[in-house]
Amino acid sequence: MAWWDVLPSFDWKPIISTFMAAGTGSVVMQGLGTAYLDRRKQKKAARLLATRLAVLLEAHTAKYAEFIETNSNALPDYDRQYPDWNVNLPLLPAYPEGDDSWRGLGAKLTSRCLDLSNRIEVRQRRIYCMIEYDDESLGDTLTIEAAEIGIIMWKLAGDLRKAYGLGKPSLDRDYVRELKGWRRRARAEMYPRRLRSSWQYRLWQWTGQFNRWIGAD
Repeated sequence: MAWWDVLPSFDWKPIISTFMAAGTGSVVMQGLGTAYLDRRKQKKAARLLATRLAVLLEAHTAKYAEFIETNSNALPDYDRQYPDWNVNLPLLPAYPEGDDSWRGLGAKLTSRCLDLSNRIEVRQRRIYCMIEYDDESLGDTLTIEAAEIGIIMWKLAGDLRKAYGLGKPSLDRDYVRELKGWRRRARAEMYPRRLRSSWQYRLWQWTGQFNRWIGAD
């Protein structure tokens, strides 16, 4: 009997199963290896993006501090009821591009970064409303809104650094402390002024006038 006569009766299933398992395992391992390398590349890109964003936001926080300082030293403008203040908040610079790095950054941090422009726009509209309806409080409003945006940016930059272990920024000024101090002083100036325009203050005035009229005061 020739050797080829044995082939039809030979049990090929174990051999075929072995080859198929080896091929499938190779494909799976290749897929896992590719996914691991892609994930590692994405994390590396996200770390680089977080570094660039943190530095960008910290530098922009400094611009908001300079914005407040410049307005505090503004000269009188005799054509308007308020000094020559800059009423336009600094615009947010363009973010670095790269789809892979943004996907690796995570949904929460990405959302907070992209939401900053909306926050600036909302506060800018408040400033314009003050110009239109309450220019007496405009100076304090400029300080408060700019300080709050600067604080939000600084906190986001700190969270980016913390998430990727980037360390602390090397700056020669404590911008957050300065911004919080300006905001606290501006609020202390604005709220009594708001109270003077409220119905409680007017009621207190009328009560005093009535007491003086009847001789009770």
